[in-house]
Amino acid sequence: MSQNDNALPNNQMENGAEAPQDQAPEVQDQPKAPEVKPPVSPPVPDTTFLVTCVSVEGEHIKVPSHILSLSHVFKSVCESLGVDLGLDVLYADSPEEAVAEPNQAAELNQVAQAEPPLQNGNKEEHLENFDGEFPLGNIKADMFKKVVKWCEEHYGQPDPEKKINPKNFETIHFEFTPFEEKFLDVSVDELQEILMAANFLDIRSLYLYACQKAALMIMGKTQEQVRAEWGFPDDLTEADKEAIKKEYQWAFQDCK
Repeated sequence: MSQNDNALPNNQMENGAEAPQDQAPEVQDQPKAPEVKPPVSPPVPDTTFLVTCVSVEGEHIKVPSHILSLSHVFKSVCESLGVDLGLDVLYADSPEEAVAEPNQAAELNQVAQAEPPLQNGNKEEHLENFDGEFPLGNIKADMFKKVVKWCEEHYGQPDPEKKINPKNFETIHFEFTPFEEKFLDVSVDELQEILMAANFLDIRSLYLYACQKAALMIMGKTQEQVRAEWGFPDDLTEADKEAIKKEYQWAFQDCK
């Protein structure tokens, strides 16, 4: 008899019991990834109406009033005219709490002519001409359409506030979203137009973010480079420049 004849089967032990089989490890349930909910769009007021905005070229551009409400100039004009923009819907905890007034857009022309002009800043100019059209001053049509895209993206968001680092007292930079990065990735000339439009319309988020972009573009450059790129006039004498460099030496340390 050969040794192979006395050998036990692979799955049988000497006492006759079957050897334990290799068992596959139990597959544990993997934790489910959290459900990503799409962003909730801010509610649109029931009182929204189309505003006819007039560019410097005379082009008429219609913009919903709730989008244009990012302009504090436009909001102030509407408040002075008694026009309800219905922005309470942005702050209500539930739709039932957002009670909108009847649409007053149809009365805009008559009210605008009856109200006396305001006496401060850009609002006076706008109010004197606000007879159903919203003048844009020196803002070009293409630039205003670009600004409207910013307003559409930021509608319903609070105005940003500048913050100071308490440790070094330096301004804390805003963090740009991909949209904001792309929006402000422009030439010096176009950024100047954005700043002018944001300042004229008092769109604070756009103005602050554009200022930060301008600061980043200027950082590390000499005054001559900045003047050449931004078109600033050189109205200082050599003595004035030397006095400034001496007084603010720290500001010129990184300039090469």
